[in-house]
Amino acid sequence: KVITDAKGAFRFPEVPVKPESVYMVTTTYSNVLYHSGRIALGEAKEVEAPLTVYETTPTGEAIYIDSEHIIIEREADAFRVTEMLSLTNRGDRTYVGQASGDKAEPYSLSFPLPEGYKGLKVMEMLQPEFIRQKPDGFSVVKNVLPGTSQFGFSYQLATASLPIRWDKKVVYPTKSLNVLHGDPTTNVTSNKLTDMGTVKFGDREYLLLKGEE
Repeated sequence: KVITDAKGAFRFPEVPVKPESVYMVTTTYSNVLYHSGRIALGEAKEVEAPLTVYETTPTGEAIYIDSEHIIIEREADAFRVTEMLSLTNRGDRTYVGQASGDKAEPYSLSFPLPEGYKGLKVMEMLQPEFIRQKPDGFSVVKNVLPGTSQFGFSYQLATASLPIRWDKKVVYPTKSLNVLHGDPTTNVTSNKLTDMGTVKFGDREYLLLKGEE
């Protein structure tokens, strides 16, 4: 553990090098944890490890979704819906979110889900410990640094009550939205998205609905 100098520089002298070890630099600034990427020490006598920190903001006006893909596939008695997003903090501050009540913890991102959804699963890039599930969706209690990140999640929608009406709430400005429907026995229509016909991925065909801005 070291303290930076007046210019923000730091130095760890005489670090023991072990081939099986993984090295990185971490620091906390304004209650936000920052870390470098993996550092390869090898046989080098000195290695530079830049570590960027940011001021924080509780407001999310710089949060944008560059692209979102919604993939709908049929399971035994439900649709499995997978959402993959490329999300960007276009600002120069870390978005730390804000609490919605006196005793609530601050959340940075919020994702409404269709009524009656079940079986929420988050993918590896979005750790479960940061998820706060609710009847109408889920929130994320993780700081969002400037830059772009990828993450995804999936859930089920029961097919017993077909047709299903899904009013998707767009929380963040979205540049591109693609819906891929992979069940040939049912159909998907939208009054906001353009029907692009069928597309093929591997040996599967999907109906593609597309929206911009």
